[in-house]
Amino acid sequence: MSREEREIRLVRERVENPEWFVGHLDDGALAIWKSENVKMEVAELALGICLAKVLWSPRGNLMEYDEIIKLMEQVFGMKLPNYRDLKRDIFERKKEVVVFLKQLVFLIERARDEKDVRKR
Repeated sequence: MSREEREIRLVRERVENPEWFVGHLDDGALAIWKSENVKMEVAELALGICLAKVLWSPRGNLMEYDEIIKLMEQVFGMKLPNYRDLKRDIFERKKEVVVFLKQLVFLIERARDEKDVRKR
């Protein structure tokens, strides 16, 4: 599916299901993402969600990277005009391909371990 077709599909989804697309950029962000590398982290998370194939539109269409990025732009009230470049940069990393996602895994495992220690 071409980029144009995906964008047309996203516009149709937005018209048919406006309640699903709350938090338009004009209305302000639903959440604020605060970190040193916001754009790369959002792109990394969007790519992970895309590759996991877990996010679907209300009409039953699997959301692609471009669509997930647009959704995240709305949620976080930001623009990622270079999201394709960010995706390329993620894949071109030599050492730590998914820095942010690895950090999330580490933090979840640490929280689980701390919870297990408190239970004892």
